[in-house]
Amino acid sequence: MSRARHVRVSTTLDAPAPWVAAQLQSTAVFRHITAPLLHFAPVGGPWPAHWAPGDTLVLRMALFSLLPLGRQTVRIRVEAPAEPGGWPVLRDAGDGQWLRRWDHRITLTPLPGGRTLYTDSIAIEARHLPWLLTPLSAAFARWFYAHRQRRWRTLARRHARG
Repeated sequence: MSRARHVRVSTTLDAPAPWVAAQLQSTAVFRHITAPLLHFAPVGGPWPAHWAPGDTLVLRMALFSLLPLGRQTVRIRVEAPAEPGGWPVLRDAGDGQWLRRWDHRITLTPLPGGRTLYTDSIAIEARHLPWLLTPLSAAFARWFYAHRQRRWRTLARRHARG
């Protein structure tokens, strides 16, 4: 039986879904929206310019670029839209030294006025002491995705201003 915790965080972006989808493919945007909270660095090579379905990367993570958090394996997939006519779902099904399961999905829903509902959904399970570390990891994930979405809103506002 899975002990995973599920976290879901949504926000409205002042940008059209095609623009948001294009930005999602950029590893530079990923690094921007995760900073300064988490710093990621690929193990064994440079960052690819874009995520591609089927990519598997091993990343080193550090909190505020200071506290090492170990390695995380990232496996990029694109799945069929959750609803007919919707946008494909970007999925990062990963694991790492601290986490047995990190199953993250990003869904985009076009809204009137050229805006986009952006949702991060994650199932998370700690590798060690899951009874303690899974709830703590889920709380951190909620904070982390709220941080990312604040950065996304700022990025979208800058785009809207041209």
